[in-house]
Amino acid sequence: MVSGAAIIELMGQPKGVPVRFTVANTLAIEKGDILRLKEPRTASGCLASDVGVPFCGIAAEEKVASDGATSIGVWTKGIFDCVIDTALPAGSMLRISGCNELGYLAASGIASVSGGEIVGKLLEDSAAGEVCAVALGIY
Repeated sequence: MVSGAAIIELMGQPKGVPVRFTVANTLAIEKGDILRLKEPRTASGCLASDVGVPFCGIAAEEKVASDGATSIGVWTKGIFDCVIDTALPAGSMLRISGCNELGYLAASGIASVSGGEIVGKLLEDSAAGEVCAVALGIY
């Protein structure tokens, strides 16, 4: 089982360059964590209660709590293995669905597009709790 998201392929030019976001010094973030976007241009970890929150990206590095760091590298484009919370067909648009140690993703409703909630597109059919390829991007 994947903890968070695992890289399959990074995109962009040059490939594999993470975008820097502000992060609170007190946060602990694991590499591969699904991150939510907070204002202004700030990455934050997700909670189990976070459903349909704005998507920031995938943590490209570990952030140790209270280590003095106030920025973090974030993958914003690529194909990643992610855990899907329910059975969905390939091509489904996804949103954050209550992050826990697995960082679940779920089907997105049309209304969530305007709120920056779209994480990416499911590239294969999924079963509940299955790890599947997802094309991520900032939408």
